[in-house]
Amino acid sequence: MKLNVGDKIEFGAYVQDRPYGEDTDPITWIVLDVQDDRALILTEKCIENVQYNKELVPSTWATCTLRQWFNGDFYESAFTPEEQAQILEVTLTNPGNKQFNTEGCEDTVDRIFALSIDELEKYLPEKKDRLAPATELAKTHNTYIYPDTGNAIWWLRSPGCNNINASRVTVGGSVCGLIYDDARPHRAVRPAMWIKTD
Repeated sequence: MKLNVGDKIEFGAYVQDRPYGEDTDPITWIVLDVQDDRALILTEKCIENVQYNKELVPSTWATCTLRQWFNGDFYESAFTPEEQAQILEVTLTNPGNKQFNTEGCEDTVDRIFALSIDELEKYLPEKKDRLAPATELAKTHNTYIYPDTGNAIWWLRSPGCNNINASRVTVGGSVCGLIYDDARPHRAVRPAMWIKTD
């Protein structure tokens, strides 16, 4: 398939705007990058409420429960075997947080992931382009929604101000790493992945 940066595509399906049943809707993704025969895509909406880590204890992207959910439950439930075959395993670098001098973690191999701060700044440099509403499912799972805009807060994989919290994109599009709320259930997720395009 021929893709360009900024295109929107449907890929996979997940319960989204009909949260009280088992009906799924196609997932809409935004193309962030195209390289040869692959493309980096990010969900248009915050599709679910998932804690970065279930317990408020030291953790990194390599060990957090969000990474397990992306590459486990979400991968298995949202994509057909044919779609799973299109999702590439990639090696991610996981640098620390320069603002707080917080250490990152070792490289990881993932199919589905949260963006890092560096990737966010590269692919979505303007705050307005980072804003994302939540699906109805995410809202029913107590995702915080800014009432004036309907936008949600979504996780990045980069550490925050120390090793027990992660960074996030705020409802205004800024990056925040200060609040100790990783175990509180009101932050949302925007999965990202590299897919084959040939």
